[in-house]
This record gives sequence, C-alpha cells and structure tokens, in this order.
Amino acid sequence: MGRNTIVATVGLLAIAILGGCQVDPSAYRNLAVTEDYVASDGTDEYLESSAIQPDKGMQAGTAVESALEWASKYAEVAANRDELLRENLELKDADQTRNHKVRALEQQLARAEKELQEANDMLLLMQDELSKWKASIIGYRQEMRDAMSVQLDATRELLSYVKGEFTATPEMAAINRLKGNAK
Repeated sequence: MGRNTIVATVGLLAIAILGGCQVDPSAYRNLAVTEDYVASDGTDEYLESSAIQPDKGMQAGTAVESALEWASKYAEVAANRDELLRENLELKDADQTRNHKVRALEQQLARAEKELQEANDMLLLMQDELSKWKASIIGYRQEMRDAMSVQLDATRELLSYVKGEFTATPEMAAINRLKGNAK
C-alpha cells in the first residue's frame, strides 16, 4: 500500500508540473517562524480549554529529550505489560488446576453421597428386621411365660395330688369327667 501511494503522489506531481502549475513561495512566508516566537511552557490560557493537556510529569525540553522520555515510559509500560501477561498466565494455570481438582472432588462427593444413601437404606432395612426380631422374641417370651404358667399349674396340681390335699375345683371336675368318659 505504501508503494502505491508514493507512485500515485509522484504521478500527480508530474501531471501538475507538466500542466503548468507553479508553486508561489510567497504563500508560505506567513507560515515561517518569526524571531518573536517563544516556546510554550504548557500554561497558556487556550490550553486550559483544550482537550489535549500536557503531561504533568513531562518536562519541556528538546524533541530528543521528549523522545527519550517517551521511550523510557514505553519501556516501563512494556515491562509492566509483560509482568501482567505472565501473572495472567499463572492465574489461568492455577484456575485450570483448581477446576480439575473441583471436578475430581465433585465426582468423589457424588460417589460418597451414593454410598451414604445405600448405607442409609441398609440401616433402615436392618432397623425393620430388628423390630420384627424384637416382636418375635417378645412374643416367644410371652409364649414361654404362658407355657411355664401352665406347667406350674400342672405341677401344683400334681403336688396337691401327691400330698393328698385334693380340692376339687370346677375345672378339675370337668377334666375328671372327660377322663372318665374317655375310658
């Protein structure tokens, strides 16, 4: 693009010169710097309302000094940018590492929750079985008490027969009648 611009500019100048155009040097006299020109120190009134403000840290000096100052500022900014890029990469790496750890921990948590649910279900089942067992044992104990009570009554009866202390109760009379009918 730069080469095409140069070729076009040279071509236009050649056409202008061949066409009879002449440059009048007196037109540029008003643009020349006069001796009464004084360099601005950045405190002029028109600069206060201007959108462009001079840098507060910059000192007025020659163009070379200004260029060196700008170069040093550029070097500082470039070094700062490089430091920030390095820090950004470190943060991205740390973030990626944490994301991997988070995924692994989420998987472990899901497994632990599943195992906990299974253990909870098993405990509920065991509690139901224990309740059934308790009811069975308590029922068995009651049966044993009833059986022992009957056995004890029978033993009392036997002892009363053996001792000769026989008192006929209505139940005993009914039992004797049944025995008598059975013979």
